[in-house]
Amino acid sequence: MKIKISPVLGHRALLLAVLVLTVFTKANAQGAAAPPAGAAPAGGNITISAQLWNTFVSVFSVPFTVSTFTPDVAITVTRIQAQVGVAPKGCKTNAVLQISDGGTPPTTATLAIATAANDSGPIAVNYAAGVPITLSVSTPAACGILDIGAPALGNVIVQYSTTTSGGGDGKAPAGDSAAPAAGS
Repeated sequence: MKIKISPVLGHRALLLAVLVLTVFTKANAQGAAAPPAGAAPAGGNITISAQLWNTFVSVFSVPFTVSTFTPDVAITVTRIQAQVGVAPKGCKTNAVLQISDGGTPPTTATLAIATAANDSGPIAVNYAAGVPITLSVSTPAACGILDIGAPALGNVIVQYSTTTSGGGDGKAPAGDSAAPAAGS
């Protein structure tokens, strides 16, 4: 059985849909407006969770910088996980991955590569906005003659969150405003 819709009815349905969409859009625009640039939303802090920085590590038997990431906003590293395709075997020293901002003293987070699946568990390490953060093999694996048992072919996931803070009044904290100071 075929159902035919008359052209007149089709146009009326389309006009009704446009009208409903227009009313809904105007109601939302008049209701909750977005905060002005540089302002934090009313209520204070907004945390965006579980963002990922993903990196491949080919070998863990030499120290080297694997990846560099420069966050635009301050971040908190909340977990480091590494899955290796070649698990360590017979190692006297496990490889260690390190995340560092290179500061004095540096802010670091580490993860030893002891098995095929490695997890730091929940952590909270803060890094400033605009400062390069490196992921490196800081301690190479020592796994016998020619490091034949060294781990390799790793996928590293760094979970982090960002927090935008405000004073609870919808205004950005002091020093976060892009507007020039009075009298300058």
